[in-house]
Amino acid sequence: MDRLKSYYQVHATFWKEPLNATNYLAEKRAKLCRIDKTFSDSDTHTSQQEAFGYYQSLIDVLYEAFGGHYTNDRQAQIDLQAFFNAQCQSAVTHIGRMTFDDNLFNEIAVYRVVGGKKRLVRGIHYELEYENA
Repeated sequence: MDRLKSYYQVHATFWKEPLNATNYLAEKRAKLCRIDKTFSDSDTHTSQQEAFGYYQSLIDVLYEAFGGHYTNDRQAQIDLQAFFNAQCQSAVTHIGRMTFDDNLFNEIAVYRVVGGKKRLVRGIHYELEYENA
């Protein structure tokens, strides 16, 4: 029986800093950070360790930016909202009559991919309820 191809992927999308509403589109290109890194090794345990280490290093770098320190993912979810929220009312995309919040898919996450199916293992992301935290 063939084993399904398995690997880990770290996906991150976050703002480097708050945006200026007057020049949103230009700043969006310059200030939005996107990372997709795949960890694939013949030993799945090694791939997992490398992916989680990379995930944690991204979180630690964001904490360093404001002098904080990581305690757990639940607290990081709250503390790092400034990097997931553009803090700009212009941060929307219009497609026809629909309007989408450009912050909606901002996250730092680890996914496990098995046989082409992607499953979230761990992550922190943009949440409206923390917007003014």
